[in-house]
Amino acid sequence: MAIHKLFILLMLLFCISCASNKGAPELTVEEKKAQLFYDHGTAYLVNKKYTEALDYLLKANKSNPNRSDVHNNLGMAYYFKERPKQAIRHLKRALDIDPKNDDARNNLASLYFNLKKYNAAQKEYLHILNNLVYKKQFRVYYNLALLAEKRGQNKQAKQYLYKSLKEKSD
Repeated sequence: MAIHKLFILLMLLFCISCASNKGAPELTVEEKKAQLFYDHGTAYLVNKKYTEALDYLLKANKSNPNRSDVHNNLGMAYYFKERPKQAIRHLKRALDIDPKNDDARNNLASLYFNLKKYNAAQKEYLHILNNLVYKKQFRVYYNLALLAEKRGQNKQAKQYLYKSLKEKSD
């Protein structure tokens, strides 16, 4: 009797899983490879293993060259490998593919900031503020505060810091 119930439960789970996949398009082999390479590359990037990250992210890009998230992470891997021109190229490509990828835009702005291209950085940061559902607005305000401080605009920096704290108090 217990085996019969187990069999019915497994069949039910199988049917539910098949039904839940009907709306999702099937990924190609190359898209699946790209996802695996992206996941590995991102894990290495987070763990500050930039050479390995770059290797996997380049493979992801080769498998699927039109993913904004891959180009964003490639940009960051190149940045940490001290290749700013390549980093900027990939971050801009990420934005060409998906202009709403504000993580890539924030990374590009921060890269401009580090290169002392303050006007370009400010333009990108201010663009992000127009996305009212971006969950990391606090970072944008904080970065704008750093930018204002670099320019000697301490009152403006303070205002941006207050806005950052208002978005995320911790």
